[in-house]
Amino acid sequence: MKENIGKIMLFMKKTKIKFDEEITNVARKVGISKPEADVLLFLSNNSELNRGCDMVEIRGFSKAYVSKGVGKLLQKGYISFETDTKDRRYQHIIVNDSAKPIIHELKVVEKRVFKKLWEGITDDEKKVFYLVIEKITKNI
Repeated sequence: MKENIGKIMLFMKKTKIKFDEEITNVARKVGISKPEADVLLFLSNNSELNRGCDMVEIRGFSKAYVSKGVGKLLQKGYISFETDTKDRRYQHIIVNDSAKPIIHELKVVEKRVFKKLWEGITDDEKKVFYLVIEKITKNI
């Protein structure tokens, strides 16, 4: 089978563009910026990964992007910090209850985007897709 990196790259680019577009729209609607929305979504989807460095490593955000989002969320009272008890160099980001309605709106849009992406794809096909992605990631 001929390798076609272009199709993979196009898939990733189009998926990111669509997701970013939808999240930006809902972020504007609820009065936050895209970086703030990305931080809140990351934290809501990965409660155990609640440090800025986790967002940089897992999502590939720049440190400045995370810092911008975290700073604004802190000013608005949507998040707070808790010092790591084992390593005082790290701060854990805690989502405050005041952010929950915003997170709900973001999750509704996230769910809608993923529902559209998976349209016409069976559960078995999804399993194969995730298996392949996992293997590729491991190879990298």
